Amino acid sequence: MAAIISGKVYRFPPNEIDVKSLSLILTGPQPRYDMELYATETTKPLPRFAGPIGLDGRYRKGEPTYIQWLGIRGINAVKGSWLDDHTFLIDRLILGLDDQRWTLTFDGEKLNVRVRLGHGPEISFDGETSG
Repeated sequence: MAAIISGKVYRFPPNEIDVKSLSLILTGPQPRYDMELYATETTKPLPRFAGPIGLDGRYRKGEPTYIQWLGIRGINAVKGSWLDDHTFLIDRLILGLDDQRWTLTFDGEKLNVRVRLGHGPEISFDGETSG
């Protein structure tokens, strides 16, 4: 599955946490993610989060990035693992602030995302890739 989804860009309609697109590279020596958010401020460029993903049970730290909903710069640390043939789990820490658990379930060109931000309720939304 990692080879099938790697490099594909999954796009999402507007949702509760403003995720516009998500792409994963899970093959090769440097696994990575790239996430683009819907802009909440029209005068600024679209916010992005990108960085390494640890696939060996260890978090990988990315570069400091602006976190629009908090209005601060933060560092993301991310690790991921497969739960089954179609479900990838991402644990994302914003160091010193928040933890998040992203459960990605792939079904052909479709992707269901379930996110738990800290101790809040789970948020779910669907997207797809054009191929």
